[in-house]
Amino acid sequence: MDKFLSFDFIVLLLLAFILLGVHEFGHWLAYRVCGYDAVLRKSVFVPGIDPKKDIKVSKIQGLFIALNGFLFSAFVEIAPLMFLGYKLWKVLLLGGIAGAIVDFIWAISMLFQKEIYIYAGKSKERD
Repeated sequence: MDKFLSFDFIVLLLLAFILLGVHEFGHWLAYRVCGYDAVLRKSVFVPGIDPKKDIKVSKIQGLFIALNGFLFSAFVEIAPLMFLGYKLWKVLLLGGIAGAIVDFIWAISMLFQKEIYIYAGKSKERD
């Protein structure tokens, strides 16, 4: 039991939660760079970032928004930990990849669509 409550494990959990926040901030930043407003998804079970309203984007914008969460978190958190010699940086990288699998699937699906729409969480326009 002491092995799981070690200082290294607690630091790893803290860094994993920070990684989630940085990942979602990367999506928010991508929306802002592309000129769209983004808001927090009001869901405890599926947290994330959604556009403020339904938007139509180009393929490049869609791929940038979908993949920027992982790329931003990899460069902002994981790369510095790697260069500082944190011994569990590979675990965080694998966690980041596992968390970004949905984003990768979303990005791949965009390649096969003619028109790409990203829908707001609860849009009154579609109801």
